[in-house]
Amino acid sequence: MGWMIVQQPTGQFARFSDIVDNFTAYDMTAGQAVDECQLNSIGVDEALSAVVNARRHKNGKRFEDAIETIRLIHGKEQADKRKAELGYVDEDDPCPHCSGTGKKGGRHELSTT
Repeated sequence: MGWMIVQQPTGQFARFSDIVDNFTAYDMTAGQAVDECQLNSIGVDEALSAVVNARRHKNGKRFEDAIETIRLIHGKEQADKRKAELGYVDEDDPCPHCSGTGKKGGRHELSTT
């Protein structure tokens, strides 16, 4: 296929490309993810299936696999940058912008104070 839809730790969706081994779209709603799939000339049923499959992997396995591919191909710095952009917070490395320490694979939440 060349790409897959993954669910980010924030609950939003991202498109991961096997061609560039990186995310090519992220922070999408389910509807936007379906539209993104259809841009690749697939039908509505197949697009909906891609989003449903991403939701089924909510435990983060698909996301983790994508990040690991980025780390292997582009290096740890690029993988860490993508994790931060897509809302991933390591439990042992709290985000300086986060209202709490977060959890591994947890949602990045900005402080309102």
